[in-house]
Amino acid sequence: MTGIDGQIPSDAREITTGQANRVWLVSHPLPYVLKHYGDPSRAANEAAALQLLAAHSIPAPRLMAVAPGDSPGWTAQTVVHPEPVPAERLLDELAAGHLPSVCRPRYPAGRGRRRR
Repeated sequence: MTGIDGQIPSDAREITTGQANRVWLVSHPLPYVLKHYGDPSRAANEAAALQLLAAHSIPAPRLMAVAPGDSPGWTAQTVVHPEPVPAERLLDELAAGHLPSVCRPRYPAGRGRRRR
């Protein structure tokens, strides 16, 4: 998308969540999320991760623009509005053990829960 240069527009709303990067929601002309990174490798890693997810058609934000070498490094991503998950469904899935393995805790050998 042309016109995205990593600068923070005056009408952008900061939505930083306490991570090492700063995040803004930009609403004009098309909504997107602008992220600034203190470490250029973070911008490059996020861009690579988003490209990998897109290559496999995995639901995720799409990379619109990136400049990890700028100061600060930045990415611009599409806005994603996920479907809400009712708490009851989440609790049922937790109780039934139907969550993907990436959501389950993994314990190294000899650690974690005691076996009887």
